[in-house]
Amino acid sequence: MTDDIAQHRCSREQCHRETDGVLCQACERAVKAALAELPMLVARLHTELAPGSGGGEKVSGSRDAPAPLRVNVSALMQDIRGMLEDWQDAVRENEGYITVIYKGREGHRVEDAARWLTRQLDQLIHHPDGVNACDEIRAYRDRALRAFGKDDPKPDRMPAPCPNMLDDGTSCDRMGLIRHNGASQIICTACGRVWSEDEYERLIIILADANKKTA
Repeated sequence: MTDDIAQHRCSREQCHRETDGVLCQACERAVKAALAELPMLVARLHTELAPGSGGGEKVSGSRDAPAPLRVNVSALMQDIRGMLEDWQDAVRENEGYITVIYKGREGHRVEDAARWLTRQLDQLIHHPDGVNACDEIRAYRDRALRAFGKDDPKPDRMPAPCPNMLDDGTSCDRMGLIRHNGASQIICTACGRVWSEDEYERLIIILADANKKTA
């Protein structure tokens, strides 16, 4: 007799990794990272491409409205907000939480919903439609990136491994730290951890000192 938890395949059709949960660790980390990225991408869409933002493509020789791309971007931002809040409602209903009325600006609502879903990620994954939710969250992150077209925002990659401590007591230690243009936060695309600039700078100093001692 063994106490080992039975292994099976990740529930995502696109993934074939073995896991003892609904999703494998890699897919779960990818969803967490997408939730961390979406608010920053929506903020950048609003700044650079949304109607009235002063960015994006304009019709040459015309002082009229910007090109339709920017209208589509506005719709995309609303879709992202609606998608996140719909899944928040679904988790609330499934878990018996009280219902809420969402208020505020588009960007703030996206940030609030993404943060809430990150905190409730286990409940989201175990929702009857949780796998579809995770796929949709990742798909909308990809749509937000594609909306920039040829100006696809290439994030800055931080020159150090992520020191985040995982639930199993090990360090992430992946070279997955990125920062989107103009963002004040750093995301680990491997484990989904979000760091502020101050946190990251302190960590770099600690890691540098540790490397000197072991050199």
